Amino acid sequence: MSLLHAVGAIVQFEWRRSRAWKRLLAWFALVAFPVVNVLVLRAALTRPPDPRLWIFTLFYLITEFTTCMGMLLCVAPAVHLELEYRTWIYVATRPAGRHALLIGKYLWALIWTLSASWTALLLAVSLCEPPDRFRTWWVLAVLSAFSAMGRGAVYAWLAVAFPNRAMALSVVYTAVFDYLVGWIPALINKFTVQFHVRCLLMRWLDLERWIGRVRWVFDDRPAWEHLTALVVFTAVFLVVAWQWIDRRQFTSSQEG
Repeated sequence: MSLLHAVGAIVQFEWRRSRAWKRLLAWFALVAFPVVNVLVLRAALTRPPDPRLWIFTLFYLITEFTTCMGMLLCVAPAVHLELEYRTWIYVATRPAGRHALLIGKYLWALIWTLSASWTALLLAVSLCEPPDRFRTWWVLAVLSAFSAMGRGAVYAWLAVAFPNRAMALSVVYTAVFDYLVGWIPALINKFTVQFHVRCLLMRWLDLERWIGRVRWVFDDRPAWEHLTALVVFTAVFLVVAWQWIDRRQFTSSQEG
């Protein structure tokens, strides 16, 4: 129970910190970015587009960009901030303190990020005209959750393995590996979060026949296989981060 209580304490602490004006401003910025983009696109269009195009717009603005940015801001600097503020020694000497920090910050990042993503999704869906508003919302909401879980797990490992460079490496991973490699029609793209999330989008919203001319970027496997791959991907990186944070010795810049 000590680990559960410690994780709960971390989440409560982060909740209190999230009410600071800087974090509130960041949250509202994450919500506003896709909503403003949808409004600009609607104003710029001279005629209504194919409703299915709105699905891809919302997918990349919210499921991809907003969730990535939210997890990046919350998870990547998790260990570095403790070292910078010289609070790591207090965390490391508590029972299960390191593990509580890792899991607590990861869980809080999910809560904070998904609250922004789902709010932005609710507003954006109401402003555009996808084929089925309710179905589009819940599919993109679920995909946002899996997107945040998978990428957040990678960011958590980078935060533990390279605390001083975690933010930069997380950006490189997302831009180069997850996005660029995710579009390569080869076996390697199966190891990216984006590929599986994209395949689930196509299957759950019946877009496969409509987008058939670029079929090479998708997969015919059933949805449960993509879901399993995302769960395994998340679990593997969290386990690696769990083991890594338990064995690594961290030093602050003042000490090093």
